[in-house]
Amino acid sequence: MGRPNESLVDDLGRECTKCFTYKTWDNYLKNGKAKTGHQASCKQCKREAANIKLVEKQKAKGINDEGRICEECYEYKLWVKFPNRKTKTNGVNPKYCKACQKVKYEATPSHHKNLKANDWFTWRARSLRSRWRARCKDVKRMDEIDDIPIANDIRDWLVRIHPFRCYYSGKLIANDDVNFDHATPVSRGGSFKLNNVVPTTAKMNGLKGEMLETDFIELLQLANTWTDKGKALFALINRGKLMFQRGARRRK
Repeated sequence: MGRPNESLVDDLGRECTKCFTYKTWDNYLKNGKAKTGHQASCKQCKREAANIKLVEKQKAKGINDEGRICEECYEYKLWVKFPNRKTKTNGVNPKYCKACQKVKYEATPSHHKNLKANDWFTWRARSLRSRWRARCKDVKRMDEIDDIPIANDIRDWLVRIHPFRCYYSGKLIANDDVNFDHATPVSRGGSFKLNNVVPTTAKMNGLKGEMLETDFIELLQLANTWTDKGKALFALINRGKLMFQRGARRRK
């Protein structure tokens, strides 16, 4: 197919640059910056191009006439599993399935406030699972999202290790003060499974940063032999003036 004939432009219309068909100006959208005052491609070609882009975009998201991939659990489900679907592939499509929307509703502040007062372990288990799933997306390791335990398993684990004791200092921690740290940081290849999670305090979690479990324990043991027990060093870390990050030179 050859290029459009630029001479086929007159007061009545022009040749479309896409379908190479001469059409009158009422078949073109207006464009004040163009010499002719109209766009070079006709409305029909514009519409067809937009439909092609929409279909390609929906295919990338796993959308078809029967169902789609939920953007929360990343599972393909039929449309009956999604709420408020008005049309098929050319209409408004919900991003999340009914089950994931229920979880998102339960994650709202008002629901969390009541759940925290009535069942602290369930509230904390759901919070941890939601946080770990978000972390899994941040480090771009979505292939391991299934390794994150369900809320019921996390709750059973919390009940089993309660009362909480800091893994690094050995001190007892109140429920409202406990933090949970990945012994091997996920940014350094650590697993999302419960065998890589330990209870700790916010202070210890902040001091550890991206250090490995063994390196941090060695640092604590070394600091314990100093006169100030490492207070000066830990103060620098807390102020952000000294950080142990991935890629730092290791001791041989």
